[in-house]
Parts: sequence; structure tokens; C-alpha cells
Amino acid sequence: MSSITVHLEVPKRIEDGLASGAMERVGGVIRYSGNKQIVAWLREGGEVTEEIASKSRMIQTILEATGKSATTIGNIVGRTVPLLGIAFAGYELLEMITGIEGNQEEIEAIYERVEEQFRRDRLTELFTALQIGKRVTNVEDPEVKAQQVGEVNVLLVKSKEHVTQYFNDLLNDGLKPEVTEQALRYVILAMQITAMQARCWLEIGELDSALEWLCFGWEETGGLTRRFAHERLGNRRAYFFHKSVSRESFSRFLNIEQWLRGKQDVFRDVVDDNVEDFWEDSVLDAISFRRFPGTARILHDPPPYESSLSQVEILVENYQRLEGFKQELQSSRSDFAEWDEYDGDSTTQISTHNDYVLLVKTAEATS
Repeated sequence: MSSITVHLEVPKRIEDGLASGAMERVGGVIRYSGNKQIVAWLREGGEVTEEIASKSRMIQTILEATGKSATTIGNIVGRTVPLLGIAFAGYELLEMITGIEGNQEEIEAIYERVEEQFRRDRLTELFTALQIGKRVTNVEDPEVKAQQVGEVNVLLVKSKEHVTQYFNDLLNDGLKPEVTEQALRYVILAMQITAMQARCWLEIGELDSALEWLCFGWEETGGLTRRFAHERLGNRRAYFFHKSVSRESFSRFLNIEQWLRGKQDVFRDVVDDNVEDFWEDSVLDAISFRRFPGTARILHDPPPYESSLSQVEILVENYQRLEGFKQELQSSRSDFAEWDEYDGDSTTQISTHNDYVLLVKTAEATS
């Protein structure tokens, strides 16, 4: 770890790299856009409360440098739904379990659509996995520990299959406005389960298994995230070009399109895909309505796309944090245990700093 330095503020070269596009943030990982080599990691120090997170200049600077709008930044730091940890290293299994259990009411609510005869059994599977997972951290016997990790993984696999099924059922029925929050939480819970699976395997030193399950879950939840985004934005997105849509909202829309399409220059593609709808009166139904036939249109207040943009942004943020976890494991498979326990350098201890810190490679590769 001698090649890592702890920063309490974002170094200017990294801020400039993010702003120029030479670097990119993926969850808690900052890497070169070209060769994908990691430059720095974000870590939570001490106990980062929601109040500290919402005021953290470190997070604000990084999000601003990547072009996030004020609304998007507020949506992320002032979270109203669960967020995965900012970095996998230092994100303890018990902390993950506590985070899931802290949303027990929401978890029970997302099982409401399940038939009564299955609901109790399926909730029991998930909460049993959490209880066994708690015990795993205290078991010293390697064989018993490995056995319990296997039991937890079986239960988590079943739980994630159920959650994924419920999500797909919702979308197959047509994603109605009243169930969008529920669908969002299904995907976030699937991401939390994925992270917990990987962390369980790390508890017994199985780095390859941890990475295998993390990669599988990342791909699976990526598909769910994209499906949710497409459903929430709709198939005919020409309405985002309407004069009533603010520049900020349009920019947020383009940022989502960049993520969906996997490239930065998407404006021409978006126009080409929607040009036939630009003058279609029916497309404006997404943002306006007519009180009486033949009368002028009345814009919905608040605009319905505001909630869809916010929901997609928070889901993409969670997904990118899961991707950051994957990158951490892939880049440091041989010494992850050492990195995981890293607590800073001679100037700053992460565990005593109640805010985010940035760990920067001192001998980095060039892009």
C-alpha cells in the first residue's frame, strides 16, 4: 500500500481529468477512460452519516466535475432510497446486512404482490440468510464458516430469483406510475443481495468465487436497470426536446442516454431515433393534456419526467457502484485482503475521519 496516498480534497489533476473526460467515475472508482486503469478510490471514513454525506465537498466536487446537475447531485447525496456503499473495500458484511435489515418495512412492502401462500416462505428465506450471515463473521472454524457461507449463498440465490421475477412481472404488466417505486426497490434489493453474496465468499478467502458471483450479479442487474430506464423514459422520447423542458432536465436525459448507449457522443443518435416523432401531437401526451377536445394543451405540473429521471439516475448510481465493486476486485485480486483492511497512511487514518477520503495512486499509469 506504499503507492497509495490519502487525500481529504480532490487533487486538481483528478478534478481536471474528470471534467475533460480523460478520467471517469464508476461508483467509488476513478479510472482512465481509455485503458480503464484505476487512478483513485473513494472511501468512507469513520461514520459517514446522511448529514455528512449531503454536505461532503469531496462528493460534490467529483459529481460536479463529471457534469452532474445540481438536481442530480441532490438526488444522490440526499438519497430517499437505499444506496450501496461507495467502495467495496471497507464495506463489511455486517454493515451490508444491517443496511438491508434497516429497510425491512420496504422489503416486506415489495413482497406485497406475492400470493399469501408464498410470501411468508420467501421473506423467511431472505431474512434467514441475513441471520446466518451475521453469524458467519464470528465463526472461527474454517469448515463451519465455509458451510454457513454455502447456506447463505443458496438462500440468497433463491431470494434474488424471486425479486427478479417480481420485477419482470411488474414490467410485463406495464409499468404503471403507482408501482414504479416498488420496481426500483426490487432492483436495488437484487444489487444488495449481489454485494452480500460476494462479501460472504470473501469472508472465507474465496476471491475467485466472490468475483464470479459479483460479475454474474452485475450483468443481471445491469439488464434490469436498462429495462427500468427504457420503461420509465418511454419509447418515444421526442418530448424531451419540447420547449417546456428545462436545459437541466434535457442534460440529465442526455446523460442517461450516454449510459444506456455506452458512449459520450449521443446527440445525433437520439435525434435520429426520435425525429419522426418531433411533430407528433400524441408524443406530447407524456408531458401535457387537453382539458377539452380542441383546446390548447396544458402542461402537467410537476412535469412527470422529473420523477422518471430521478429514479433512473439513482438506479444507475447504484449499478455503477456495483460495477466499481467489480473493478476493485478485478484490479487487486491478489492483495484484496490487504487493501480491504487498509486504514490510511502516516498522516490520515480513514477510520477516524468522519467524511469521505480519496485514495490516489502515487505511481499511476498514463492514459
